[in-house]
Amino acid sequence: MRARNPSRPSLPRPSISPSWGVILSLSLSILAFMAPEAGLVPLTIISTGLLWQVRSAGGWRGLVQLFLVQMLLTQALYVLLYGPQLWWQASVIVWRLMLALVPGWWLAHRYAPEQTGAVFAKCLPRQWAFVLSAALSMLPYIACEAKEIWQIQRLRGAKVSLKHLRHPRHWREFFQCVLFPLLIALLKLARESADAAHCRHFHSHHQAKHQYWQQDKTR
Repeated sequence: MRARNPSRPSLPRPSISPSWGVILSLSLSILAFMAPEAGLVPLTIISTGLLWQVRSAGGWRGLVQLFLVQMLLTQALYVLLYGPQLWWQASVIVWRLMLALVPGWWLAHRYAPEQTGAVFAKCLPRQWAFVLSAALSMLPYIACEAKEIWQIQRLRGAKVSLKHLRHPRHWREFFQCVLFPLLIALLKLARESADAAHCRHFHSHHQAKHQYWQQDKTR
């Protein structure tokens, strides 16, 4: 499996501060759910630009594959439960979910966890800021882990490709071969993150000014 702490790829220095990056990311994610359908088109253009900025970091193909798999599964469920007349509604739901995910994906690649954590700590308790920044920084890892599991299962002959997922009879195999192993990997990652936080005195309530992250002055 992939190493737990892969090295961060070198990206150009961000043109906006981490504070404005967090504000932009949160605003776009909120608009993804609140905007009318006509407003999803400009949001899609903006999200495409964000993905283009972090294209050198890799992983965007996995995000596209996730979008396609989620689109197929959601549309198939809507057709089975409500009939083919609501397929467009299912597409809009998946569209909104992906538009809400892309800004966080961009934020996790564009800024280091200590930068976003310092921003969150301005309006949240320090422990909450630590948890939020750590969870956000894991988004790229989760996507890479899911892609790795999916590729390994395909090599061993599991019917989990996009072509096979068009048929509901293969969904059970997809859950057993991809989603369940991914869930186990995430549970293990959560335990490792909890141990790391404990070693950094995350449990201490007596050091009000204790920093749970260290700013990298070289960034």
